[in-house]
Amino acid sequence: MEAWADLRAARAVREVPRPEQLGMALDDLLQPDRAADYAARAWAVSTAGAAVAQRIAAAVLAVIN
Repeated sequence: MEAWADLRAARAVREVPRPEQLGMALDDLLQPDRAADYAARAWAVSTAGAAVAQRIAAAVLAVIN
């Protein structure tokens, strides 16, 4: 569950500890500015290692070819 920990650390998730809080959480998340904020944070976390992976892949392909 490391991915969830990274998202939590970046404040890119909205946890709902009790069922009765779900309505308020959804109302908050459906606000365009809040949704965009969460999406931007989640995108930053999920793509953080992409540049490194691309450099490694390019180096491996250069050796193979």
